[in-house]
Amino acid sequence: MSDNMFVSIKAVFSFVVSTVLAAVNAFIPLFVILFFSLIGDYTTGMTAAGMNGELSSRKGWKGIIKKLYYGIAVAVGFGVDYIVQYLAKGIGLQVSIPVFFGILVTVWLILNEWVSMLENLAKIGVPLPKFLISALAIIGKMVEQAGETNEQTK
Repeated sequence: MSDNMFVSIKAVFSFVVSTVLAAVNAFIPLFVILFFSLIGDYTTGMTAAGMNGELSSRKGWKGIIKKLYYGIAVAVGFGVDYIVQYLAKGIGLQVSIPVFFGILVTVWLILNEWVSMLENLAKIGVPLPKFLISALAIIGKMVEQAGETNEQTK
């Protein structure tokens, strides 16, 4: 590959990434939390599997693939938000909540990862306060109910 081609690819990649980051600037903290939650869950899961003699490369790859597909779920959530806004604007309606499903999916996945991390830590033998697990479960149910309530009002 020539140097000019490499520079062109870098320039296009930088432009695309910069454009996407500018468009989602308000959501970057959520994406960062999700990213580190995914890594935390994967590492605690692999550690728990290793300590319990259940470690396998097949399970490891399945876990990585599953984590990568979370990005698709988040993209679908934000895509639904965009389509709702676009269609509402097209028929002259004013949408009061500009982004809902994308944030809901992202927060739900973060909470899922946190509950999974706590389960993995318990398997490793780390003592955990029961109220923490209960609190995360309650918050997860609240997020799920918020999505169901919004779905029923449409």
